[in-house]
Amino acid sequence: MTTKAETQQILDDPTREGQRSGWGEGDHYMLAEDENGTVIVEPGENHRKVYVTADEDGLSREDIAAIEGVSANRIDAEWLAANPEYGSSPGMALAQEAGRSLWFFISGRDAEPSSNWLLLERGHTYDDMDRLIARGAQGESPLHPQLISSYGTGSDPVVTTQVQAFGGFTSNVAVVGINLNDGVVALGGSENLLFDRVDVDSSNADNFNLQRVDGLTLRNTSILDSYY
Repeated sequence: MTTKAETQQILDDPTREGQRSGWGEGDHYMLAEDENGTVIVEPGENHRKVYVTADEDGLSREDIAAIEGVSANRIDAEWLAANPEYGSSPGMALAQEAGRSLWFFISGRDAEPSSNWLLLERGHTYDDMDRLIARGAQGESPLHPQLISSYGTGSDPVVTTQVQAFGGFTSNVAVVGINLNDGVVALGGSENLLFDRVDVDSSNADNFNLQRVDGLTLRNTSILDSYY
């Protein structure tokens, strides 16, 4: 197993530049890029943004219930889906539990295919986002996928729960600019998964296992301490 310093030395070796910028074998899933080389994700027709923050100002179900003058039991995922003012902007960002509940409700296998965006505030660590990709998530189309990314300033958000894409057919999902401390497991029954600017430290991760995915791209990504 290589150390972080040894891995970085390998990456900085100019003789490896061709390999760093190359493509592996197999089918890939790719979108257009901006001037900085970051993929451009466009919203489709069925589109909604869900802003989530780990800051103490994030709106919990109890906070929303107090604003609305109702019991916290009323503020479930279905209620949040019907009241899009909550979680629709950085100023109304949801706390993790509320945001996760809403995201899975509107983006999972029981929902219509969508180009919904889950946006985590930068500069924070997220310990309560579960699998991050909703079970059976269906992006609206290859050009209009579901997006999991970030907003605000500071360092990329850190997600400590394992990202999972299995247990239901998953397609057209992009994960951009997230540190995935507990790894990723994407198994058969998925297609068109794109990971861009994702960092994984395998010494912390339970697993980083990508296999039998029809259309998979992993780019601009650092995986440290990997081993077979």
